[in-house]
Amino acid sequence: MNRKLIFFNSILKIYCRKHLLFGILTSTPLTAGYSQDCSLIQYSTLCKIDNNKLTEKKIILLQVNNRIGEKYTSFSLPYSENNKLNSLQAQIEDTRGNIIRKLKNSEITRVNAVSRGMLYSDEYEAQFQIKHNIYPYRVRVSYENSYKEYISIARWIPIKDPDIKTHEAELVIEVSENFPIKYTMQNVTEPEIITNNGIRRYIWKTSYKNMLEREIYSPPLISLLPRVDVLPENFSYATEGSFKSWQAFGQYFYKLTEGLDELTIEEKARVSKIAENLTAEIDKVRALYHYLQDNTRYINVSIDIGGLKPYPATYVCTNKYGDCKTLTNYLRSILKYCGIKSYYALINADEKIQPFDPSFPNQYFNHVILYVPLASDTIWLECTNKFLPFGYIHTEIQNRYALVIDDQNSRLVKVPPMKMSDCTDNRVFTVNLELNGNAKMGIDLEARGEFFESLKFFHTSFTENEKKQQINRLFGFAQYDLHDWTIIEKDRDSKSIELQSSLFVYNLAKRYGDEIILKVPGTYLPDFEPPGKRKLSVQIDYPIATTDTIHFILPKEFQIASQPEDQHAESIYGNYNIQFSTNAVHVTVIRELVLNAGRYPIEEYPEFFDFIGKVKSIEKENVFVINK
Repeated sequence: MNRKLIFFNSILKIYCRKHLLFGILTSTPLTAGYSQDCSLIQYSTLCKIDNNKLTEKKIILLQVNNRIGEKYTSFSLPYSENNKLNSLQAQIEDTRGNIIRKLKNSEITRVNAVSRGMLYSDEYEAQFQIKHNIYPYRVRVSYENSYKEYISIARWIPIKDPDIKTHEAELVIEVSENFPIKYTMQNVTEPEIITNNGIRRYIWKTSYKNMLEREIYSPPLISLLPRVDVLPENFSYATEGSFKSWQAFGQYFYKLTEGLDELTIEEKARVSKIAENLTAEIDKVRALYHYLQDNTRYINVSIDIGGLKPYPATYVCTNKYGDCKTLTNYLRSILKYCGIKSYYALINADEKIQPFDPSFPNQYFNHVILYVPLASDTIWLECTNKFLPFGYIHTEIQNRYALVIDDQNSRLVKVPPMKMSDCTDNRVFTVNLELNGNAKMGIDLEARGEFFESLKFFHTSFTENEKKQQINRLFGFAQYDLHDWTIIEKDRDSKSIELQSSLFVYNLAKRYGDEIILKVPGTYLPDFEPPGKRKLSVQIDYPIATTDTIHFILPKEFQIASQPEDQHAESIYGNYNIQFSTNAVHVTVIRELVLNAGRYPIEEYPEFFDFIGKVKSIEKENVFVINK
């Protein structure tokens, strides 16, 4: 769980996803598409357990067809004190298998795997690139790792890169016939199982030849690739554990976190002072959450079993920093000191909701949050972010399973999904149209959901100069001048944030003699693929919604000659509504657009695409003719 800051790997979320003037989110591309520059000829993996020691051997054979394909010849192999890199060989071959040259030890760079947001780590990487100048050629890499302790036998995804084909892939698991394992598969057929002389071999064979093309709102890549997860039914990693049930797996984490809740004397005094005048539990939790936000910071420290086990609460009392595990354990500890029960909860926090099988206990998780079941309400707390409102369920944890760690009663609990009211952006535009088609425009935006998260991080983390530069990139007009802007927060726990701006837009309307043609700008619906070309289902993890009120103030010399009609489109996938009201020099447009959260199979895609098409057709008709 070397989890960096949960959101906002880049503030580009604000403007690269079409959260522009009249905009809704578009989806991040799935992948760049098929590359013929390189292919993976062979991907072989052997995982062997002998005397409870796990050894993993891999052979990778790439064919590089041209210079562009050389970008796939870089390798980074992880290792650590527990994960020994016992051997590593690499060589260049011609297409007949003749060796051209071998990798030299001097060409391997060994680095500490300290990443951004991490203080230090005992994990390392062996990095190298091996290439040739006569095409095509092949790169053969073989290496072996051994693990003293392990929680998983294999998490096998047999690709080098989603842009290149895998022609042949094989996974072999070799264990004693008395060693119980469990496995789950995705886009892979059942294994061949061979038992001989007390040894059982599980053999999976697959390929990856149907390349994934970029598609709007496609499912996460991990859900589309061939994959096999193999687990020991029982394991030892710092302490004994089991995957027999979620209760058993939760008990393992309970043992990892047990006894780490002691506070320093000084911290007890500080916590007591914060809580002493508060009577309601929820007020105490809120005050202590604010205390966590104001006095600690996120830094990942990963040593020993640092990917799974938090540091003691005293560590945060002294150092005032920690990763998601450690900060969550710390907040749990100070709440416990105040007599409030809360629970360490494991979750997979990611931009898209990942595959999760509740019937197959597994280590799906990459993050930790705090679960606080009060009598008045159930609170979920993100402990790594200094700026989120109290009790706010953000986009990267909403609507997914969390494993609540509660001794013998550990269990899966579903984090609530975001409601429409949590995600709707409200926007008011005041447009003073000039005779030449230019316009003075004021925009008042109340952001919620993902845009709220991004904008609040932007507001609290960027310098004023950086803010000015980026605000200038928010608006989707061809040519405009930004005159002024301000960001307004109601209070620290508000779940919305306001952006007010004024700008001058050139050529908003077109002047033709005595007529002005004024088109109401559209909502920038994504350009979804036609049904004949779409290959993947649609996944929208939370509602996408905007409500616009647009006031056009016309030049007094002109009057409205014609206007569009009110229209409405509705389906199970969303709804769209637009209404117009006019007087002599004033036009008001009220528009609502909603895309419902859901996972829509490819069989339904024609109906989904039809709804999007209806909305776009309506928006093409939203044109005013204004005469002198």
